[in-house]
Amino acid sequence: MEWTTEHVFTSPDCLGVVTATPLQRAIARAIDGRAIGDLWDRPEVRRAFGGEKPPEGVTPHIICIVAGIWSGKTLFAAAKAIVSSQLVDVRGLLPSDEVRIPVLATGKDQAVQGYRHIVHPTGRPIEITISAMSRAGTTLISRRLPCVIFDEATRVQGEDDGAVKNLDDSLDAIEGRILPGGCILIIGSPHAPLGPVYKLVSKRFGKPDGDCLVIRARGPDMNPTRWTPERCAELKRRNPRAYRTDVEAEFTDESGALLPSAHIERAMRTTPEFLEPTPGHNYVATMDPGGRASAWTFLILEALDHGFRVAVAKQFVKDLQGAFDAGVVMDDVAKDCKRFGITDVWSDQYGIEATSALADARGLSVLVHDWSLENRWKAAQLMVTALEDKELELPPNEDMREDLVRVRKKATQNGVTIVLKGGKRHCDFFPVLGLALLYPPEPPDAALPETKRKEEDPFLEKHLEQLNRDAYEQAAEGLG
Repeated sequence: MEWTTEHVFTSPDCLGVVTATPLQRAIARAIDGRAIGDLWDRPEVRRAFGGEKPPEGVTPHIICIVAGIWSGKTLFAAAKAIVSSQLVDVRGLLPSDEVRIPVLATGKDQAVQGYRHIVHPTGRPIEITISAMSRAGTTLISRRLPCVIFDEATRVQGEDDGAVKNLDDSLDAIEGRILPGGCILIIGSPHAPLGPVYKLVSKRFGKPDGDCLVIRARGPDMNPTRWTPERCAELKRRNPRAYRTDVEAEFTDESGALLPSAHIERAMRTTPEFLEPTPGHNYVATMDPGGRASAWTFLILEALDHGFRVAVAKQFVKDLQGAFDAGVVMDDVAKDCKRFGITDVWSDQYGIEATSALADARGLSVLVHDWSLENRWKAAQLMVTALEDKELELPPNEDMREDLVRVRKKATQNGVTIVLKGGKRHCDFFPVLGLALLYPPEPPDAALPETKRKEEDPFLEKHLEQLNRDAYEQAAEGLG
């Protein structure tokens, strides 16, 4: 028996996908650490791996396959589980050590009651179980793990989402229990642009190494029999959102999202996270003091010739006792404001007396804004327009991106309202960005080009001053 994922996946004696596509074969080889060979010349293979050939000779520790539906993801998981059960290194284990390959689903409706055993070549039984994800990964402890499979993990939330049963806890629980030669296999079809799988794909797609391999596979490249051009066109016409996730294997916004995630990501600069002050530019500072269930956020917005950019965006989180050191936070706020020449900071009405006292002691004045349904909607519209018109630059701040992605619009009897749904964070960056757009800084000073020239030529400043004096003297003579 040839113990490779490709053989188990395609052989009539095993899973029997005899019509496996070139991309399916390439994936089967890559997740075993085998050479892809001539299949790399095919454009759909290069596209699925982000243009970077995966490493050879080592099974990646984490394998993430994000693909359209009807593409064989579950069969890949089954094939990899079987291969792992035969090739994993079980030397050094005690006879009493239990070896298990867990297949974890998102809930009880996906859990299958029952299990089967596979025997390792050494004679050691290896249990393969299918179960629901449990609190803090408790189904994963007290076992030795050749392989762990997370099915439809794109729909599993992370710790930051406030979920009790989350992928972050499960990954932490298994990290030290994977046996040599084993792996973590994460599979699913794309969903909302949130959560740990989305972050993993965004960070590691096209950057394969021995630690991580991320694959994004379109439905037609995996199963052209199912996804014919006619069927793809029909789904795209009837349901564009389903077409984007189920066929193109792209993440898409949830229903009711206020800001398209594509617009948010397009607006994010690559670097730096924090900008330095620009001579001649104007700024406004805003903050949203933290409450019992939210972070304390702070932002400085800079006006450009056309549009705005976020120069500083910070969040301050509670300590282990669930409290802020408000004085320390305000020290940081005052330091940034002073650096940008700002003496006033906008804030909402929450805890305004205490906040104002802290600010006054540091030379800052707090300007109070009382949020209402009407001005919250106005701030949302300003944000939508600025992003659509490419007139707002955002920092490379993942918390801000997630906060903005989570904002929802909801129709009510009183009109459209804005819903802030941010897991543990309550979309805390939305209020400070909204405040800055409601009270924006003035455009750059007209003298900005002269300021830049002065910085480039140390002798230019004196020359410009002389020209100004000459002009003044000529005007005075004319008046005389």
